[in-house]
Amino acid sequence: MRKLSQQEVKNLFESYGCDLVGEYLGSGIPVKYKCKCGVESAISLDKFRRRIKRGEGCESCNVFVWNDLFDCILRDFYGKESRKRLMEMLPGVSYGSLKARARKLGLVGNKSVSMSKARGLVDRKYTVYDDFFMRKTLSNCYWAGVLSSGRVDVSKNSLFLVLPSSRRGLLERLQDVTCHTGVINVCGVSKVSLNFYGIGKWISDIKKNFGDIWKSSPAIRSEKGIIAFIVGYLDAKGEIRNFLREYRMELIGKKVVLSWIRSIFDKWVPPLVHEYASFSIGKRGNYTFCVWNVRAKFLVKKLWSVDVPRFDLIWEKFQSLK
Repeated sequence: MRKLSQQEVKNLFESYGCDLVGEYLGSGIPVKYKCKCGVESAISLDKFRRRIKRGEGCESCNVFVWNDLFDCILRDFYGKESRKRLMEMLPGVSYGSLKARARKLGLVGNKSVSMSKARGLVDRKYTVYDDFFMRKTLSNCYWAGVLSSGRVDVSKNSLFLVLPSSRRGLLERLQDVTCHTGVINVCGVSKVSLNFYGIGKWISDIKKNFGDIWKSSPAIRSEKGIIAFIVGYLDAKGEIRNFLREYRMELIGKKVVLSWIRSIFDKWVPPLVHEYASFSIGKRGNYTFCVWNVRAKFLVKKLWSVDVPRFDLIWEKFQSLK
Protein backbone atom coordinates (compact mmCIF):
# COMPACT_ATOMS: atom_id res chain seq x y z
CA MET A 1 0.00 0.00 0.00
CA ARG A 2 1.38 3.41 -0.94
CA LYS A 3 2.24 5.92 1.76
CA LEU A 4 -0.18 8.86 2.03
CA SER A 5 1.13 12.38 1.72
CA GLN A 6 0.95 14.98 4.51
CA GLN A 7 -1.88 16.77 2.68
CA GLU A 8 -3.90 13.58 2.15
CA VAL A 9 -3.70 12.73 5.85
CA LYS A 10 -4.56 16.32 6.78
CA ASN A 11 -7.64 16.16 4.54
CA LEU A 12 -8.67 12.85 6.15
CA PHE A 13 -8.49 14.30 9.67
CA GLU A 14 -10.36 17.43 8.60
CA SER A 15 -13.13 15.33 7.02
CA TYR A 16 -13.96 14.16 10.54
CA GLY A 17 -13.74 17.61 12.11
CA CYS A 18 -10.16 17.21 13.44
CA ASP A 19 -7.00 19.22 12.64
CA LEU A 20 -3.62 17.64 11.90
CA VAL A 21 -0.95 19.47 13.93
CA GLY A 22 2.20 17.34 13.67
CA GLU A 23 4.16 15.83 10.80
CA TYR A 24 2.87 12.55 9.38
CA LEU A 25 5.66 9.91 9.20
CA GLY A 26 3.77 6.65 8.73
CA SER A 27 0.45 4.90 9.38
CA GLY A 28 1.71 3.22 12.56
CA ILE A 29 3.53 6.24 14.03
CA PRO A 30 1.57 8.59 16.38
CA VAL A 31 1.02 12.09 15.00
CA LYS A 32 -0.23 15.14 16.91
CA TYR A 33 -3.75 16.32 16.13
CA LYS A 34 -6.51 18.45 17.60
CA CYS A 35 -9.79 16.61 18.15
CA LYS A 36 -13.15 18.15 17.29
CA CYS A 37 -13.76 18.43 21.03
CA GLY A 38 -10.79 20.85 21.28
CA VAL A 39 -8.34 18.50 23.04
CA GLU A 40 -4.87 18.02 21.56
CA SER A 41 -3.49 14.48 21.53
CA ALA A 42 -1.44 12.06 19.47
CA ILE A 43 -2.65 9.01 17.57
CA SER A 44 -1.49 6.79 14.72
CA LEU A 45 -3.43 6.89 11.47
CA ASP A 46 -4.37 3.19 11.81
CA LYS A 47 -5.80 3.70 15.29
CA PHE A 48 -7.58 6.90 14.19
CA ARG A 49 -9.31 4.97 11.38
CA ARG A 50 -10.41 2.21 13.77
CA ARG A 51 -11.88 4.77 16.16
CA ILE A 52 -13.73 6.53 13.37
CA LYS A 53 -15.09 3.20 12.15
CA ARG A 54 -16.47 2.53 15.67
CA GLY A 55 -17.90 6.04 15.85
CA GLU A 56 -15.51 7.08 18.64
CA GLY A 57 -13.49 10.23 19.17
CA CYS A 58 -10.39 10.94 21.28
CA GLU A 59 -9.81 9.71 24.85
CA SER A 60 -11.67 12.72 26.24
CA CYS A 61 -14.62 12.15 23.91
CA ASN A 62 -14.84 8.51 24.99
CA VAL A 63 -15.17 9.15 28.72
CA PHE A 64 -18.47 7.59 29.76
CA VAL A 65 -20.29 9.51 32.49
CA TRP A 66 -21.90 7.09 34.92
CA ASN A 67 -25.10 8.11 36.65
CA ASP A 68 -27.57 6.50 39.05
CA LEU A 69 -29.65 4.98 36.22
CA PHE A 70 -26.62 3.32 34.61
CA ASP A 71 -25.42 2.03 38.00
CA CYS A 72 -28.88 0.56 38.61
CA ILE A 73 -28.78 -1.24 35.24
CA LEU A 74 -25.33 -2.59 36.00
CA ARG A 75 -26.37 -3.87 39.44
CA ASP A 76 -29.45 -5.60 38.01
CA PHE A 77 -27.86 -7.28 34.99
CA TYR A 78 -24.09 -7.64 35.53
CA GLY A 79 -23.20 -11.33 35.32
CA LYS A 80 -26.77 -12.21 34.37
CA GLU A 81 -26.70 -11.08 30.74
CA SER A 82 -24.15 -11.37 27.95
CA ARG A 83 -21.51 -8.71 27.31
CA LYS A 84 -23.25 -7.66 24.08
CA ARG A 85 -26.62 -7.24 25.81
CA LEU A 86 -25.09 -5.16 28.63
CA MET A 87 -23.37 -2.82 26.19
CA GLU A 88 -26.64 -2.41 24.29
CA MET A 89 -28.26 -1.30 27.57
CA LEU A 90 -25.39 1.15 28.19
CA PRO A 91 -24.72 2.80 24.81
CA GLY A 92 -21.35 4.52 24.63
CA VAL A 93 -19.63 2.53 27.38
CA SER A 94 -16.52 0.49 26.64
CA TYR A 95 -16.23 -3.00 28.09
CA GLY A 96 -13.13 -1.96 30.06
CA SER A 97 -15.05 0.93 31.62
CA LEU A 98 -17.96 -1.42 32.38
CA LYS A 99 -15.71 -3.90 34.21
CA ALA A 100 -13.94 -1.12 36.12
CA ARG A 101 -17.29 0.29 37.26
CA ALA A 102 -18.48 -3.19 38.30
CA ARG A 103 -15.35 -3.63 40.43
CA LYS A 104 -15.90 -0.21 42.02
CA LEU A 105 -19.49 -1.17 42.88
CA GLY A 106 -18.34 -4.53 44.26
CA LEU A 107 -20.33 -6.56 41.74
CA VAL A 108 -19.48 -10.23 41.17
CA GLY A 109 -21.11 -11.86 38.16
CA ASN A 110 -21.83 -15.48 37.37
CA LYS A 111 -19.61 -16.12 34.34
CA SER A 112 -21.24 -19.41 33.42
CA VAL A 113 -24.67 -17.75 33.33
CA SER A 114 -23.53 -14.78 31.25
CA MET A 115 -21.66 -17.07 28.81
CA SER A 116 -24.72 -19.27 28.51
CA LYS A 117 -26.80 -16.19 27.75
CA ALA A 118 -24.29 -15.08 25.15
CA ARG A 119 -24.24 -18.47 23.44
CA GLY A 120 -28.01 -18.63 23.43
CA LEU A 121 -28.32 -15.39 21.45
CA VAL A 122 -28.58 -15.13 17.68
CA ASP A 123 -24.95 -13.99 17.52
CA ARG A 124 -23.50 -17.28 18.79
CA LYS A 125 -20.81 -18.58 16.48
CA TYR A 126 -22.96 -21.33 14.98
CA THR A 127 -26.57 -22.36 14.52
CA VAL A 128 -28.19 -25.59 15.70
CA TYR A 129 -31.75 -26.96 15.59
CA ASP A 130 -32.86 -26.46 19.20
CA ASP A 131 -36.01 -28.63 18.92
CA PHE A 132 -34.22 -31.68 17.49
CA PHE A 133 -34.87 -33.85 20.58
CA MET A 134 -38.33 -32.46 21.33
CA ARG A 135 -40.00 -35.66 20.07
CA LYS A 136 -38.85 -39.24 20.59
CA THR A 137 -38.17 -41.06 17.33
CA LEU A 138 -35.96 -44.01 16.36
CA SER A 139 -33.52 -41.58 14.73
CA ASN A 140 -33.41 -39.47 17.90
CA CYS A 141 -32.83 -42.59 19.99
CA TYR A 142 -29.81 -43.33 17.81
CA TRP A 143 -28.37 -39.81 18.14
CA ALA A 144 -29.09 -39.79 21.87
CA GLY A 145 -26.95 -42.92 22.04
CA VAL A 146 -24.16 -41.12 20.22
CA LEU A 147 -24.36 -38.07 22.52
CA SER A 148 -24.48 -40.21 25.67
CA SER A 149 -20.83 -41.05 25.01
CA GLY A 150 -19.92 -37.38 25.39
CA ARG A 151 -19.42 -35.10 28.39
CA VAL A 152 -22.18 -32.72 29.40
CA ASP A 153 -21.94 -29.60 31.58
CA VAL A 154 -25.47 -28.74 32.70
CA SER A 155 -24.42 -25.51 34.45
CA LYS A 156 -23.08 -24.15 31.15
CA ASN A 157 -25.65 -25.85 28.88
CA SER A 158 -22.82 -27.39 26.89
CA LEU A 159 -21.85 -30.80 25.51
CA PHE A 160 -18.47 -32.02 24.30
CA LEU A 161 -18.14 -35.04 22.04
CA VAL A 162 -14.64 -36.44 21.41
CA LEU A 163 -14.17 -39.36 19.00
CA PRO A 164 -11.30 -41.07 17.16
CA SER A 165 -10.26 -39.31 13.96
CA SER A 166 -11.52 -42.30 11.96
CA ARG A 167 -15.09 -41.37 13.03
CA ARG A 168 -15.06 -37.81 11.81
CA GLY A 169 -17.76 -38.85 9.33
CA LEU A 170 -20.11 -39.59 12.24
CA LEU A 171 -19.68 -36.04 13.56
CA GLU A 172 -20.31 -34.66 10.07
CA ARG A 173 -23.58 -36.60 9.86
CA LEU A 174 -24.55 -35.32 13.31
CA GLN A 175 -23.92 -31.77 12.08
CA ASP A 176 -26.10 -32.39 9.03
CA VAL A 177 -29.13 -33.74 10.90
CA THR A 178 -29.00 -31.08 13.65
CA CYS A 179 -28.18 -28.16 11.29
CA HIS A 180 -25.02 -27.50 13.31
CA THR A 181 -22.79 -24.98 11.51
CA GLY A 182 -19.83 -25.07 13.89
CA VAL A 183 -16.37 -26.48 13.26
CA ILE A 184 -15.09 -29.98 13.97
CA ASN A 185 -11.91 -29.55 15.99
CA VAL A 186 -8.78 -31.67 15.60
CA CYS A 187 -7.37 -32.86 18.93
CA GLY A 188 -3.81 -34.01 18.38
CA VAL A 189 -3.22 -36.69 15.77
CA SER A 190 -5.88 -39.22 16.72
CA LYS A 191 -8.97 -37.36 18.02
CA VAL A 192 -11.65 -35.02 16.71
CA SER A 193 -14.26 -33.16 18.74
CA LEU A 194 -17.54 -31.37 18.25
CA ASN A 195 -18.68 -28.87 20.88
CA PHE A 196 -22.23 -27.67 21.52
CA TYR A 197 -22.96 -24.52 23.56
CA GLY A 198 -26.22 -22.94 24.64
CA ILE A 199 -28.17 -26.21 24.23
CA GLY A 200 -30.27 -26.07 27.38
CA LYS A 201 -33.31 -27.10 25.31
CA TRP A 202 -31.49 -30.20 24.07
CA ILE A 203 -30.44 -31.25 27.54
CA SER A 204 -33.93 -30.81 29.03
CA ASP A 205 -35.60 -32.62 26.09
CA ILE A 206 -33.12 -35.52 26.24
CA LYS A 207 -33.69 -35.94 30.00
CA LYS A 208 -37.44 -35.83 29.46
CA ASN A 209 -37.50 -38.38 26.63
CA PHE A 210 -34.52 -40.62 27.42
CA GLY A 211 -33.56 -39.95 31.05
CA ASP A 212 -30.27 -38.57 32.30
CA ILE A 213 -28.21 -40.62 29.87
CA TRP A 214 -24.90 -39.23 31.18
CA LYS A 215 -25.36 -40.26 34.81
CA SER A 216 -27.87 -43.12 34.86
CA SER A 217 -29.24 -45.87 32.67
CA PRO A 218 -31.44 -44.66 29.76
CA ALA A 219 -35.20 -44.60 30.34
CA ILE A 220 -36.25 -46.25 27.07
CA ARG A 221 -38.98 -48.90 27.11
CA SER A 222 -39.54 -49.99 23.50
CA GLU A 223 -37.18 -52.63 22.14
CA LYS A 224 -36.71 -50.73 18.88
CA GLY A 225 -35.76 -47.58 20.79
CA ILE A 226 -33.30 -49.57 22.91
CA ILE A 227 -31.69 -51.07 19.77
CA ALA A 228 -31.41 -47.63 18.16
CA PHE A 229 -29.77 -46.20 21.28
CA ILE A 230 -27.24 -49.04 21.57
CA VAL A 231 -26.36 -48.80 17.86
CA GLY A 232 -25.68 -45.08 18.33
CA TYR A 233 -23.53 -45.68 21.40
CA LEU A 234 -21.64 -48.46 19.63
CA ASP A 235 -20.99 -46.22 16.60
CA ALA A 236 -19.46 -43.61 18.91
CA LYS A 237 -17.65 -45.72 21.50
CA GLY A 238 -17.63 -49.27 20.23
CA GLU A 239 -16.13 -51.72 17.77
CA ILE A 240 -17.13 -54.96 16.06
CA ARG A 241 -14.43 -57.30 14.80
CA ASN A 242 -14.47 -60.58 12.89
CA PHE A 243 -11.28 -62.63 12.74
CA LEU A 244 -11.27 -66.20 11.44
CA ARG A 245 -15.06 -66.36 11.96
CA GLU A 246 -14.73 -65.33 15.59
CA TYR A 247 -16.79 -62.28 16.47
CA ARG A 248 -15.95 -59.72 19.12
CA MET A 249 -18.04 -56.70 20.18
CA GLU A 250 -16.40 -54.10 22.42
CA LEU A 251 -17.94 -51.05 24.13
CA ILE A 252 -16.10 -48.39 26.12
CA GLY A 253 -17.48 -45.80 28.54
CA LYS A 254 -19.05 -45.24 31.92
CA LYS A 255 -19.96 -48.24 34.03
CA VAL A 256 -23.58 -47.20 34.56
CA VAL A 257 -24.33 -47.18 30.80
CA LEU A 258 -22.33 -50.33 30.10
CA SER A 259 -24.15 -52.13 32.94
CA TRP A 260 -27.47 -51.21 31.34
CA ILE A 261 -26.30 -52.46 27.92
CA ARG A 262 -25.06 -55.72 29.48
CA SER A 263 -28.44 -56.28 31.15
CA ILE A 264 -30.14 -55.82 27.77
CA PHE A 265 -27.72 -58.21 26.06
CA ASP A 266 -28.20 -60.80 28.82
CA LYS A 267 -31.97 -60.60 28.27
CA TRP A 268 -31.67 -61.09 24.51
CA VAL A 269 -29.18 -63.95 24.70
CA PRO A 270 -28.27 -65.38 28.14
CA PRO A 271 -24.53 -65.84 28.48
CA LEU A 272 -22.76 -69.13 28.85
CA VAL A 273 -20.83 -69.43 32.11
CA HIS A 274 -17.44 -69.31 30.42
CA GLU A 275 -18.52 -66.43 28.18
CA TYR A 276 -20.02 -64.20 30.84
CA ALA A 277 -18.92 -60.67 29.93
CA SER A 278 -17.28 -58.60 32.65
CA PHE A 279 -15.88 -55.09 32.90
CA SER A 280 -12.28 -54.02 32.86
CA ILE A 281 -10.87 -50.58 33.59
CA GLY A 282 -8.88 -49.02 30.78
CA LYS A 283 -7.32 -45.61 30.16
CA ARG A 284 -8.59 -42.58 32.13
CA GLY A 285 -10.89 -44.73 34.26
CA ASN A 286 -13.15 -45.75 31.35
CA TYR A 287 -14.65 -49.22 31.48
CA THR A 288 -14.55 -51.78 28.69
CA PHE A 289 -17.29 -54.34 28.08
CA CYS A 290 -16.85 -57.19 25.57
CA VAL A 291 -18.86 -60.11 24.21
CA TRP A 292 -17.43 -62.82 21.96
CA ASN A 293 -18.14 -65.52 19.42
CA VAL A 294 -21.71 -66.87 19.13
CA ARG A 295 -23.20 -64.25 21.47
CA ALA A 296 -21.52 -61.43 19.60
CA LYS A 297 -22.74 -62.76 16.24
CA PHE A 298 -26.31 -63.08 17.52
CA LEU A 299 -26.22 -59.55 18.98
CA VAL A 300 -24.97 -58.08 15.70
CA LYS A 301 -27.94 -59.72 13.95
CA LYS A 302 -30.27 -58.33 16.62
CA LEU A 303 -28.90 -54.80 16.21
CA TRP A 304 -29.46 -55.05 12.44
CA SER A 305 -33.21 -55.67 13.03
CA VAL A 306 -34.08 -51.96 13.23
CA ASP A 307 -33.61 -49.45 10.43
CA VAL A 308 -31.66 -46.57 12.01
CA PRO A 309 -28.70 -44.40 10.93
CA ARG A 310 -25.42 -46.28 11.08
CA PHE A 311 -21.75 -45.48 10.73
CA ASP A 312 -20.69 -47.44 7.65
CA LEU A 313 -17.10 -47.88 8.80
CA ILE A 314 -18.38 -50.25 11.52
CA TRP A 315 -21.36 -51.92 9.88
CA GLU A 316 -20.49 -52.37 6.20
CA LYS A 317 -18.38 -55.46 6.99
CA PHE A 318 -21.41 -57.21 8.54
CA GLN A 319 -24.07 -56.71 5.86
CA SER A 320 -24.38 -60.49 5.54
CA LEU A 321 -25.78 -60.73 9.08
CA LYS A 322 -28.85 -58.63 8.33
